[in-house]
Amino acid sequence: MINSMPNTILFPHGYAPWLSQMLVLIALATGFTGNIVAQTDWFKGNLHTHSLWSDGDEYPEMIAEWYRTNGYHFLAISDHDAHNYHAYDSNKSNPGRGWVMVRAARLDAPSIIDTMEKGDFYASSGVRLFDVRRDRKRLGLIIEPEPGVTYRTQFIGTRIGYDPSSMPVIGTNGQPLAVTRIYSSDIGQVFAEVAGTTPSYTLKGNELYVRAKVISSKPKSNPYAKGEVDVAWSQPLVGASKRKSHVGC
Repeated sequence: MINSMPNTILFPHGYAPWLSQMLVLIALATGFTGNIVAQTDWFKGNLHTHSLWSDGDEYPEMIAEWYRTNGYHFLAISDHDAHNYHAYDSNKSNPGRGWVMVRAARLDAPSIIDTMEKGDFYASSGVRLFDVRRDRKRLGLIIEPEPGVTYRTQFIGTRIGYDPSSMPVIGTNGQPLAVTRIYSSDIGQVFAEVAGTTPSYTLKGNELYVRAKVISSKPKSNPYAKGEVDVAWSQPLVGASKRKSHVGC
């Protein structure tokens, strides 16, 4: 696997009810490859970020999208993970709403850590993948189907020359709020949506990166909100322009 991004860190310490959404940050992980390690002495990142699922003001998926687009090498999300372990309900902060699938050779800590450092994993709240295939120009998935369940895969990313401008969020008193700013819709665009169990996307040459988000028709068990379905998120494929510049995000 080339140019995979394993270097997002998830710090669970208590949080809000939506672990499945937090785990998208691993799927979107900003990180760096061996080429960058060899050529760069300093890395830009954030080791303490909160999302809408605790006291932040944006979805984890959108937060990671912004950091990736703006050249960060790593990102850590530090929302809490779970508070309620005996009573299960949509309004409870329950564990088990999402997890990481790691393609490790053995079920032991060194093998799992080594595989994750190589980026050979994906995040899921229920969808299972047979395989994730990537080369320099193509990202493809093979989804493990369930009877009666349909799948659509969104290939999401940001293009070269995106609009980096932003505006403050204005409160009722007419003053800017100390929250995330409003950013351009150029960040995290859906490049393509493909139905079926073998979706793929071929780079056009103007992408900073592209990642896959698999959305199933299967309702989520113990959802955090009405209408939630099982989802999976892949590692991103970095565009050629990023590889040439040796920028890891």
